Amino acid sequence: MRNVLLVSIVVFLSFTSWAGETLDRIVATVDRHPITRSDVEQEAHFTHLTEGKQGEITNREEVAALERLVDRDLIADQVAVFGVVPVTKEELEARVLEMRKQLPGGESDSEWRSL
Repeated sequence: MRNVLLVSIVVFLSFTSWAGETLDRIVATVDRHPITRSDVEQEAHFTHLTEGKQGEITNREEVAALERLVDRDLIADQVAVFGVVPVTKEELEARVLEMRKQLPGGESDSEWRSL
């Protein structure tokens, strides 16, 4: 009987310690859609990488990443309510070319593909 009690206590304690482990934390909520800490970290790392920065990610960069995620969720909510504005292929290509010109070495197709 004592062994059964001891095993029961060990099993109970292992479940309680496992249940207390935080896997991810919600840092913001936009219209009942959670934004987790890992979402913010991933966004910050992606931006850090695409901007060619070296070193550690700063708190300012993480705050900016959170703001971008909140903005995206708000825009997605607006698109869901009002729909998407139709865009022609020419308008899309012009906008992509405009964005490519902002990146060093992104103006020509060959340079763009090498990025």
